[in-house]
Amino acid sequence: MFDIAVTVRHDDTGWEHYAKEWVIVADGEKQLGKRTLHHPHVNEQPFTRYLRDVLIPADVKRITIHATCNLGDESNAYILLSRRQHANNNKQEAED
Repeated sequence: MFDIAVTVRHDDTGWEHYAKEWVIVADGEKQLGKRTLHHPHVNEQPFTRYLRDVLIPADVKRITIHATCNLGDESNAYILLSRRQHANNNKQEAED
């Protein structure tokens, strides 16, 4: 399980145009999680939001973060994953 933090910069103007959500996609296909942004962030740019306990299967090599606004514009960030094993508790950690 992974905790994902995403920082978004968007020219929010209010309810008429704002960043609406971001989605985590594995290897360009499978959706692993979605974080809905419930209100505009006009005076809070950039802003960071979290999605906790995201299951990323061991065979996934790349995730993509798709951020969208309420007007349908989309932005993508591609993240290659490498994994290492923690010696003390056998917990996997992603590095970028």
